[in-house]
Amino acid sequence: PRENCASTASTAGTPVAEDMATWQAQHWPGISNPAVIGPLADPDGDGSPNLLEYAFLKDPTNPNDPVNSSDLAAVTIAGFALQLTFTPRRAGITYSVEGSSDLATWTSLPMPPLALDQAVTVTDNVTLATTQRRFLRLRVSQ
Repeated sequence: PRENCASTASTAGTPVAEDMATWQAQHWPGISNPAVIGPLADPDGDGSPNLLEYAFLKDPTNPNDPVNSSDLAAVTIAGFALQLTFTPRRAGITYSVEGSSDLATWTSLPMPPLALDQAVTVTDNVTLATTQRRFLRLRVSQ
């Protein structure tokens, strides 16, 4: 089951509790065009959609502040299973990990309890001993 991370995020000791609408209004005052402020829009052209930038406390107006792999996750192997580690950064966002053997069909993995600003590791339930290829991804949604 997917777990919603529900507490207050912080950055440099300052609580970050705004919802996405407030965040959008702060970054684009007076703009309502979904091509600019929508969750899948990337107005700064850095390759990170707004929802991902919101979820990981990035500046969606700065092309030099993209969400990158160090913000998202680390994939490691424990025994014969892949593990994905990430740190939830914002309340009101659902962080989930999915696995696939073919990049076409994705299955949600069991999630441990989440706490903001605390790394969480999710272990794949399919071992590399039973499949030739395996992929994990972090899904972020509202």
